[in-house]
Amino acid sequence: MREKRIEVILEKLKANGIISTLELTEELNVTEMTIRRDLKYMEDRKMLVRIHGGAKSTGKIQKEKLYHDRKVKYMNEKEYIAKIAAKLIQDNETIFISPGTTAEKIPEFIKAKNVIIVTNSYSIIAKYSSLDLEFIVTGGKLRKETEAIVPNYFIDSISKINVDKCFIGANGISENKITISNYDEGLIQKMILDNAKENYLLIDSSKFGKEALYTFAKTDELTGIITDKKLDTEILKEYRKRVKIIN
Repeated sequence: MREKRIEVILEKLKANGIISTLELTEELNVTEMTIRRDLKYMEDRKMLVRIHGGAKSTGKIQKEKLYHDRKVKYMNEKEYIAKIAAKLIQDNETIFISPGTTAEKIPEFIKAKNVIIVTNSYSIIAKYSSLDLEFIVTGGKLRKETEAIVPNYFIDSISKINVDKCFIGANGISENKITISNYDEGLIQKMILDNAKENYLLIDSSKFGKEALYTFAKTDELTGIITDKKLDTEILKEYRKRVKIIN
């Protein structure tokens, strides 16, 4: 699959800064023509710059960090955003909370009663299963990078889940594009977005103007963006023309 080849290419660019077409054909066991098409596809999306015999890094695409590396950054901002999100939850609602170091804090601040939480976050279940909340966990495999449970054979059942509100995270937001580093995580978030009555993106100010590998949604699909108070004034004004900003 192209998505898997792209992940390999990005890994090599991160490690070496430059890659050769020959090296990729041998490692991925595909034709030179396939690699050339992949590199053109990636260059068109500003993921790399093609050079003679290969490609080099642009330095623009945000590479995903391990969950525990991200957890310690911007802690005050993440907690601030989670508290705002929790206040939006009403009694007797069914909500979806995505994996992520911001979204995972929501359950500890929920005051509403009889709330059902649908999630594909291992860390949410591990931390909050003892709370007076009902949890529904989607099936799939565990990604250690984000402690997300991503769909494989369970994709059809996820597409049928309906919720009152969904709270999702992302690795970056640039203009109207909401992006994430992993295709499978983006797929499940897009499915839930399509089936939720209200959709909220939880994203701290450091991620504005940044892009990750996959675009899984656009700002016009959202009910609102919940962020912190440190967002640049000009950026805030620009995004308020497109979508409701809650901060």
